[in-house]
Amino acid sequence: MSEQYVTIGNAATGALIDVLEGTFGAVDGPFVGMGDLGTSVAAGEVDNTSLSVEVNTSAAGVFNGHAELALRSHNDDMADLDLAPVGFDLAAQINHLANPEYVLAGGAGILSGGGQAFTLNLGTVAEGSTGLLEATLGLLNDQLVAVDPLSGIIAQDSLNGNFGIATGPVGGDPFDFANFVNFLGLTAGSALTNLLVSFDPTGLLPGLYSAAMGLDPLSTYAGLSDYDLADVRLIVMARVVGQGGDVPEPSIILLFVAAGASLLWVRRRRYL
Repeated sequence: MSEQYVTIGNAATGALIDVLEGTFGAVDGPFVGMGDLGTSVAAGEVDNTSLSVEVNTSAAGVFNGHAELALRSHNDDMADLDLAPVGFDLAAQINHLANPEYVLAGGAGILSGGGQAFTLNLGTVAEGSTGLLEATLGLLNDQLVAVDPLSGIIAQDSLNGNFGIATGPVGGDPFDFANFVNFLGLTAGSALTNLLVSFDPTGLLPGLYSAAMGLDPLSTYAGLSDYDLADVRLIVMARVVGQGGDVPEPSIILLFVAAGASLLWVRRRRYL
């Protein structure tokens, strides 16, 4: 839920002026009227903290509604006088946040994970191999496009991002990341393509090798402040096996994954 406060004043003048009391009457959903005028509003005064309108931000879209205030004129010597309802229109735009997701587009390896942590396993090669293990990834702004049928407004943030490499404790150099370039304005359902990851086993001893690519993402919408999303890390691993097929120190990948969070750099619903 998010709220906006309503400002209301008692503009009556002269002697023996009543105070203004009241609360919300009818309010259209998904909007909710909250509060009342409490100890009242005296002549010439303004209240901008007692009444507020909240909107449910659980669904994206463009919403319009109407609210009415049920007001009365009050003094201590006479019966309260109900005033004509005061109405005003309500409008809100609630956006889906951008949602960065890696996808495997081709090549070797298995991509797993999601959210803030992805793992690309490029596979296994024998000691003495010289051929590259390669994979092609895409980075998707993975949200359905929410379009208001009346206004045509797309209630969906775009994705900006900055990439940064953080190598693991073992063998970061054999890995190469190509086309991981900082980007702006990746719209809902669109993807960065041709993100290339490779592993060169030439001259490497048997072992497990790993590296990491970090993404610092922003959810953006024209006219609103950018929103920092949680950092996303892509861990890439490959193994080199000796003639006997053994890989020393099999716990090294677990150690790197545990340390990954410290190497690398939260979703919102927006409203107007």
